[in-house]
Amino acid sequence: MGVAYTLLLITFVGLLAVTRYFDLSTAAEQSVEAGVVSAVRQNLTQVRDIAALSKGKTKFPLTLDDARLGQADKTNRFFGHIIEHGVAVEDWKKTGRFDYISPSGREYSYDPTSGRFQSE
Repeated sequence: MGVAYTLLLITFVGLLAVTRYFDLSTAAEQSVEAGVVSAVRQNLTQVRDIAALSKGKTKFPLTLDDARLGQADKTNRFFGHIIEHGVAVEDWKKTGRFDYISPSGREYSYDPTSGRFQSE
């Protein structure tokens, strides 16, 4: 009986560890997504502020990148017009000229006239 209890205890501890790992993994993915969105928005704000300082008309980039539609990767970096070297975070998808889907499934759109990058 001692062996059965030991195996049961090891199984239980293992399940707790796996559950904790997936919780941490999800939290990490959410943090990366929030960081990418924040960087895009902050850099768009800087474009606006620089234009205001020079008393010129605010002009945002026509697009956030030259990436092809599909998934981000090392050869298809997103947000390269606004973030130096762009972003190659897996599970980001580009679905249109101004439209993206984040790893969490949230849809974002860029409006080049207002400089807004918002979730729909």
